[in-house]
Amino acid sequence: MRKDSKTEALRWFTQAEEELKDAKYLMEAKRYYLSLFLCQQSAEKALKAFIYMYEEDSIFSHSVTTILKLANSIDPDFKTLEGANRLDDYYIPTRYPNGLPGGIPAQYYADPDEVKRALIWSEKIINLVREKLKNRGVIMFEIGWFSSGRDEAALELLQVVHNEIKRGSINGRISYVFVTREKDEKPESDRFIDFAEGLGLDVICLSHRNFEPEIRKAGLEESRKLGKDSQILIDWRNKYDRVAMEMLSKYDPDIIVLAGYMLIVSPDMCQKYKMINLHPALPGGPKGTWQEVIWQLLEEKAEKTGVMMHLVIPELDAGPAITFCEFSISDDDMKPLWDQWNNKRKKKSLQEIQKSEGENEPLFKEIRQRGLEREFPLIIATIKAASQGKFSIINRQVIAQGRKLENGFDLTEEIEEIVKT
Repeated sequence: MRKDSKTEALRWFTQAEEELKDAKYLMEAKRYYLSLFLCQQSAEKALKAFIYMYEEDSIFSHSVTTILKLANSIDPDFKTLEGANRLDDYYIPTRYPNGLPGGIPAQYYADPDEVKRALIWSEKIINLVREKLKNRGVIMFEIGWFSSGRDEAALELLQVVHNEIKRGSINGRISYVFVTREKDEKPESDRFIDFAEGLGLDVICLSHRNFEPEIRKAGLEESRKLGKDSQILIDWRNKYDRVAMEMLSKYDPDIIVLAGYMLIVSPDMCQKYKMINLHPALPGGPKGTWQEVIWQLLEEKAEKTGVMMHLVIPELDAGPAITFCEFSISDDDMKPLWDQWNNKRKKKSLQEIQKSEGENEPLFKEIRQRGLEREFPLIIATIKAASQGKFSIINRQVIAQGRKLENGFDLTEEIEEIVKT
C-alpha cells in the first residue's frame, strides 16, 4: 500500500518520460522494434501515473486500452486519445518471435513511418498526463510571460498575477518573462524589466527594434505601400521568432500569456507554444486593435460588447475563444453619450471625428473604460482555470470535459461580481 499517491504518480511518470526519450533515440538508430515497444511502455506507465493519483491499489494490466478506459472514467479528456489503443499491438510481437506470423521482431518492424505514428500517440498521452499531474500539484504548472513592457499596465498585470500565485489562487508559477525590449531602450520598459527581475523571475530580452533593423525598416516601408504585411516583414518576423525560441529553449511552459505583447506571432511560434491572448471584443465580434474595435462598435450602434481570452493562431484575432465576459454599452447611463454621438455623426464623418477627438470622444472613452475594468479579472480567471485543468489545449483546440469548447466559457457573472467590489 502506497502512502503518498503524488510521489508514486511522479515516480511512474518520470519513468514514462525517460522511456519516450529512449524510444525517440532508438527510432533515430533505426532499432524500430525496440522503439515501438518503448512507445507502448511509456504510454502504459504515463496512464498508470494518472491513475495512481486517484487509486491506491496497483494496476496489474499492461494494456493501454484497458488503462485508458479507466482513465477516461475519471477524466473525459482522455476520450480524445482512444486512437492510442493501437499501441497494444507492440507489447508482445516486438519482443517475441512467436508473437509474429514469421520472422523475428528485429527484422519484421522496418517501417519508420509506423514508429513515427506510435511516437505521436505516446507523446499525446505523455502531454495530457503531464497537464493532469500539474493540475493536481504533482508537477508545477509553468507559465511563460510575453510582454513588450511598454507601459504601466504591463507592469501592473504582471504584479497582479504574481500576487495571485503567491496567494495560491493560481496553481503554478511564472517560469520566465520574455521582453521585446532591452535595458536602456525605453524608460518604461526599463521599469518593467527591473520589476520582473525584482520578483526573482528569469527575464529574457530580445529587442525587436535592434534585431536586423535595416531589414525591419525595409519591411515596414514596403508594408505601408502594399497596405498589408510585406514578405520582407514576414521573413524578418519569422527570423526574430526563431531566435527568440532558441533563447527560450531551456524552458517548457504549459501555457504562454501574451500580456501587452505588441508583435505579431509567427506560425512557427504558434505551432511550438500554447499561447493565449486577450482581445477586446466578444467571440465573433470585431477584430483589430482595441481602438479599431471601439470605432466599429460605434458605427454598428452595438448594444453590448465584451472581452475574451483566446488561443493564438497565425491568423490575427481568429483563435478559438477560451473565456469571455460581456457588458452592456446601451444602458441608461450610456444613453446621453449615444445621443451626443448620433447627433455628431449627422454632421461629421467618422474620419473627421477620429481626427478631431480621437480617443477623447466621450462615448469612445466610456466603452474603453468599461472594457479595461474587466480585462485584468478575465485574464486572471483564465490563467487560474488553466492551472486548475478546467480546459486543455490539444492539437490547437480548446478541450473541456473531453469535448471541443466551441464558444468559450462565459464568465460574465463572475467578472461582474469582481467589477462591483
